[in-house]
Amino acid sequence: MPRISGLQDPILENWKSALRFGTWNIRTLFKSSTFRTLVDKVEKYRIGIDVLQELRWSDTGSMQLKNTTLFYGAYDNRYLGGSSFAVKKVYLNSVKDFKVISPRMTVLTIAARWFNIAFVNVHALTEEKEEVEKGEFYSLLNNVLNDILANCIQIILEDFNTKIGKENYLRPIIGIHSLHEDRITMDVE
Repeated sequence: MPRISGLQDPILENWKSALRFGTWNIRTLFKSSTFRTLVDKVEKYRIGIDVLQELRWSDTGSMQLKNTTLFYGAYDNRYLGGSSFAVKKVYLNSVKDFKVISPRMTVLTIAARWFNIAFVNVHALTEEKEEVEKGEFYSLLNNVLNDILANCIQIILEDFNTKIGKENYLRPIIGIHSLHEDRITMDVE
């Protein structure tokens, strides 16, 4: 029997035309030149769809600069949050829907050849928040994921605000210095 390796579909083998996506916590696009800098970086790294957190803009809408369109959601009443998507021009005709769920959660749906792809942008609460508020946030996330149609592939791009502790197995990732003193404890049932 002959050995078959690699992809069998020549269209899929062309990695240069593949959709590249990423996530970026930008802190703010409040200064006038930061949006232009963002677009330059997105184009430099050839990112097709980039998820952005902490935009901190006061309204919801879209804006185009060069070959990139920014779909953005508003921040909350404390000037925190605001999540968005930077979409390259070649994918703009495929955008079916953009929903602002909350200042920390947005959904962008694009049409692919045989199915739709729902990109879910999530910027989670920090550990310092109240348990009730965190529970409401994750309940909302669960509802959003359940409401996405079955013919959609769900891709969650997030900033879950995790803290990495001082465990030895994390040393290859963070080195000998950690910003947190807490150790992770897991309860297995």
